Amino acid sequence: MTGGHRPCTLRWSTAPEGCHDPTLLRPLPVWCGALACDAAPLWQAHCHCESCRRATASGFTSFLGVADGAWRWTGAKPATHGSSPGVWRDFCGTCGTPMAYRATRFPGEMHFYAATLDHPEAFAPTQHVHSAEALPWIALADGLPCR
Repeated sequence: MTGGHRPCTLRWSTAPEGCHDPTLLRPLPVWCGALACDAAPLWQAHCHCESCRRATASGFTSFLGVADGAWRWTGAKPATHGSSPGVWRDFCGTCGTPMAYRATRFPGEMHFYAATLDHPEAFAPTQHVHSAEALPWIALADGLPCR
């Protein structure tokens, strides 16, 4: 890390349904320490849409869906970018770490980026979404449903 920043923090209020991994209850660093969030996920999935790929400079993006009211920012509020009509992407205004995605087509929930977890290996996706937009060099072999 540079500039003396400590990691941003994303914390679970409760572990995902069926998960008994106690590490999910620990602070989960993002990057610089300016933001934090408490959250309890509803679902976990990989997104292959072009918009998410471009926003994260990755082959696909992994999200945790969290109901509004089940999460709260506990540090500084994130910076927000309106990436397309009805879509907002929240990120740390200090270090630029992508934190969350919101859209009018998903009312009542926020989507947090799984790669920000301290223990991303505990992420347990159940599906791939927008798989028709998957890049040809991504070979899916995890057996999860593709929607």
